[in-house]
Formats: sequence, structure tokens, C-alpha cells
Amino acid sequence: MNNKIYIAGKITGLPPMAVKQKFEAAALHLRRQGYQIINPVELVKNPNEEWITAMRICIAALMECSHIYMLKDWRSSKGACTEYSLATSLKFNIIHEK
Repeated sequence: MNNKIYIAGKITGLPPMAVKQKFEAAALHLRRQGYQIINPVELVKNPNEEWITAMRICIAALMECSHIYMLKDWRSSKGACTEYSLATSLKFNIIHEK
């Protein structure tokens, strides 16, 4: 099993700088624990990308992981809920932000 972990949380509708800081803080925390990080904020280069296009990019990257890290606000995100459902169905190790 690999140690790649995907970070999932609310992005759409939030200020870009707040999103960047939230995901970077999670990445730093997880990197210190020895994980290889997949950060969706870094995957989608265009902040104005259409949601469906961004999700296709993110889901492809999620499929390379064995873990998913759910940020506290994930339930208020359609994308993160989709990622959680997929990760649950595929028996990923799911870690929730405390």
C-alpha cells in the first residue's frame, strides 16, 4: 500500500487565499507524518476552472492514493462529498481533521 494521501475539503465559494492557507496547513501536518501529499489546490491550475473539469482532474489524482484526509468543512462541499463517497466505496483509509 502506498502512503499517498489526498486532501479533501471545501474550495468553491471561499476566498482563494483562505483555501490555499487551509490546504497548505493540512499538507504540512500530513507531510510531517510521512505522507506524500496530493493537494487539489495545486492540481487545478486555473482558479476559475469549471467545477466538472476540476473534479475530473482531482478524481484522477485521488485514484493514485490509498488515504484521504477530510478537512473539517468537507460536508459542505459537493466535491469533497463526492470524493469521500468514492474513497469509502474503494476502501481507502479515511482520516478526519481534528
